[in-house]
Amino acid sequence: MSVTVPADGLVVRVTYNRTTHEVNTSVTRANTAPALTKDRGVWVAPDLIAWPADALGDIEPRLAEFRLYWGAKGALAVDAEAIDGGRSVRLSYDPAGLPPSVGQAKPGLVGYLALRVDRSTVRRLPGITSGDVAVGAFSGTRLIDAGLLETTGVD
Repeated sequence: MSVTVPADGLVVRVTYNRTTHEVNTSVTRANTAPALTKDRGVWVAPDLIAWPADALGDIEPRLAEFRLYWGAKGALAVDAEAIDGGRSVRLSYDPAGLPPSVGQAKPGLVGYLALRVDRSTVRRLPGITSGDVAVGAFSGTRLIDAGLLETTGVD
């Protein structure tokens, strides 16, 4: 099997049907380019981040890896493979989604993905939110989405 990818920065998806043994591929563009120019997600509770679902293109969220990045103001930068200039930890995708109370308090977040922050990171919150804070989404080792987080009210 061969797959033609016409340009850099595209998302390649390979699926396999166990019943028919059929392999299919698709090549698509992610809906946004990774950038740290504006707030894309919201840190809504100490252990919970809301991230836009449409940013992943046709990649299923359970197959993506999400990372939280933080650093001094202006220190974070996106390159072709990661966010550089700070520290990072892995976030956990929560398939249960955001709690209804989040959607009631912030209706603009309905339909966003729920990303969970581990306890040891929550304990470091005041230091983390004093500078720039971002999320990176990866498909395999490729950065497919990135953006800053609104952190008002979580420190």
